[in-house]
Amino acid sequence: VSPKRSRDGCEDRTVAETRSLRDAKRDAFVKVIDRLAGTTVSGRPLKARRNADMLRLEVDLPDGSSGLIALPTIKDGLPTGEFAFDPAVLLYKGRIWNVLRQLPLRQWSHPPRDAVLSARPPRLRGRGFRVATPDAKAIGAVVNLVRSEWITLLESFSGRWSGALDHTLARPHEVAAPFSTAIILAFLADQRDRLDEARAAAQTTQQFWDAHEIHDIDQHIRQIEALVACSA
Repeated sequence: VSPKRSRDGCEDRTVAETRSLRDAKRDAFVKVIDRLAGTTVSGRPLKARRNADMLRLEVDLPDGSSGLIALPTIKDGLPTGEFAFDPAVLLYKGRIWNVLRQLPLRQWSHPPRDAVLSARPPRLRGRGFRVATPDAKAIGAVVNLVRSEWITLLESFSGRWSGALDHTLARPHEVAAPFSTAIILAFLADQRDRLDEARAAAQTTQQFWDAHEIHDIDQHIRQIEALVACSA
């Protein structure tokens, strides 16, 4: 076998593998979209957009925020023909953001920029959802994650404020300016009795980074209270 024919054979095999992987991703995206057909978030439709490597589920929420469930695919380290979903849920703008942007804080401490919420599945962070066959369990797992957890999370951060406050106090690393966000949520939820809970949480973990930059906590809380009242 001449070197040229051998090289051509490798190229043909690579092209075939690339096409097969592309088709597998497309089929998986279609299955997710079909299973989530008719899904709403706070009464708003969940809209799907996709390209070769990512499925995006987007929703415009009643408080003016935008929700995004991103399902990018990863290939590195997996056998030929396999890939994995590496999902994340994000929320941009909205009522929380409108207050945060008026506070004297530095930029959010985690990417992506200007996202109020950026979360991933805690037990699968860094591993994703592996898809090896057209009927892989990972497809159902992604659908269940969206339905059972992430729709609820988007609804919480766009109007069901008490649930968003619970999430912020439990996972401050997933929330922009978590101490300030917790205070905003306490006022939005009309749960002033939880202000001390937020202050105590900020004293016990560095993840509430913004609390450690504020010189006068009481004045900061009063400013947030006034901004929340004006945002009603």
